[in-house]
Amino acid sequence: MAENQTLADLLRQKAQSVIDFPTTVVRNLNDPQAFLKSFGYTPSQQLSGFSAGYAGVPEQPPSDIGVLDPKNIQYNKGYGSGEEAGLITAILGGTTGLASLAKKTKGLKNESGKGFFDTGDIRRVGKHQPNINPLQLSPDELRAVQGNIEIPNLRRDISSSFDQIIKNPELNSAFVSAKKINPNFNLEIVKAMPPSSLQKQFPIAKTYEEMVKGIEPTLQAKMFAQYLRMHPEAVKKSGATNYSELIPASYEQLGKENAQQLDRMLNQGMNLSYHKGDLNYTGSPQMLEDALLNKHLYTFGGGQPHELLNKIDPYTGLNQNQVFRAVHDYYGHGPTGASFGPKGEELAFGSHSQLYSPLAKMAAATETRGQNSFVNYSGINAELQKNMMALKVQQERLARAGQDTSAIDAKLAELGSQMQYAEQKAFLLPPEMIDLNYKGGVPDYLKPYLNPNNPSSATGYHFSNSPELTMTDPSRYGTGITGKEANRLKMADALRDRTYFYTNPAMKEPGLGINQYQAELNNLYDINKDPDKLNVLSKIYNQYQGILDKDAYLNALERTSNQAGYKGILTEDKIINFEPQIVKPVKKE
Repeated sequence: MAENQTLADLLRQKAQSVIDFPTTVVRNLNDPQAFLKSFGYTPSQQLSGFSAGYAGVPEQPPSDIGVLDPKNIQYNKGYGSGEEAGLITAILGGTTGLASLAKKTKGLKNESGKGFFDTGDIRRVGKHQPNINPLQLSPDELRAVQGNIEIPNLRRDISSSFDQIIKNPELNSAFVSAKKINPNFNLEIVKAMPPSSLQKQFPIAKTYEEMVKGIEPTLQAKMFAQYLRMHPEAVKKSGATNYSELIPASYEQLGKENAQQLDRMLNQGMNLSYHKGDLNYTGSPQMLEDALLNKHLYTFGGGQPHELLNKIDPYTGLNQNQVFRAVHDYYGHGPTGASFGPKGEELAFGSHSQLYSPLAKMAAATETRGQNSFVNYSGINAELQKNMMALKVQQERLARAGQDTSAIDAKLAELGSQMQYAEQKAFLLPPEMIDLNYKGGVPDYLKPYLNPNNPSSATGYHFSNSPELTMTDPSRYGTGITGKEANRLKMADALRDRTYFYTNPAMKEPGLGINQYQAELNNLYDINKDPDKLNVLSKIYNQYQGILDKDAYLNALERTSNQAGYKGILTEDKIINFEPQIVKPVKKE
């Protein structure tokens, strides 16, 4: 026995190998290197597909497999369809020997010997699929295989309702499974996260946008130094000596851990149907009901190949990115009941990230929190979001009045289908932004690398009591006359330091200094043109039931403009400048 390994540990490991035997056999038939490893031979690092995920992965005790949880016995019976009850019956029902165990394990027994089959353009993945030729399925049988929730489904757990499952984690199969992956998994950690907001996630969105374009070597060096400070053990174990090496190391580990999570799902009786975009759920409640009651998930199988998550597992026929989508829906949204919206996706990150090692979590954050932030908080979909928000207000009013909302529902679905998504590219966000307790803000070392997309320039005119002013000082805001925005700028999220300029040299408010200066101001954000939709975005996230919180909106607009790399804001008659500015006196005629 290895050092510190007890007899109980050894017995659990051996029991695990028995439980996984049927799946392992099929994998070994498709993967000779995994077969060699089962005899104690460690193959060279030439593994391909998800078999790479099993090299060096510690065994899990049998209590970690969902089908061995006594509470899940009924949940894993053979769906009343003539299927055998599965592994739990083989182990607890008196059968003996590996041969009988393998015989009673249903799995897929198609001619290829793989863990999937295709019906039309849908790929079915799962250990408990029907043992019949899919081409011979009747329409009703085919729908049952799909786990379609519009019809009574044989997989459904009739012992508890969907509402009960969401309210009681102990009845939630995704929560129970997550708890077995990480015994410290805790929904309270998710609830304690700073809530999803524009203030929190716009900086991530802007960073994502910039990093997709490319990352300068100097920034790479600074981020790697931060990762070394904040995650020294993970970086050390990765073997990476720089940022560009840390990226593939993190994604490789993510692929391995996703493969483990998928195996756990399949061992628990989950079935997956990968489609090409025509079987998307109408919303998160439908997905959650399908997953938690039907033990089935529809998952999008299309899209462009991921540059790093692209290896294919011959057993499931899935690439690593397809696997990631399924395990994220199950372990991100399943335990929390989180929606597909911006707030729900952030909660799903908080849930799923608890199941990853620190190294894998780095890449997972880019793929989940990073992409969600870009899609919902960058401004790329701001006009759509504005239109959808107005419709949702109408929808809620009609629903409260008991009136039909179907026309608005259809319009919302149509607009939702027009959403633009993030370009998929492999990189790692700054380590500050992957922390579950991140509240927002841009690290100082990152600020010089966030560049404005559509800067404007203008000549500005400033009045001062100083007769020899050469440079403005934004920190001196408030030492002159008190502006009407003074109370707003006392709010915690306000960007207080600023200098005001007029665009018209003839304009001057009472009480200003007698000395007039002018400056050529660059890198301004023109809120009237609103090229990055920051004005629209700031209004969207600072209104309720169509009522705008004007102070919160203005603070958000100023903050996001500054975090987007702009030095100031240009309005019709004024300029708010956030940085020191060289000025020169206006000559008197």
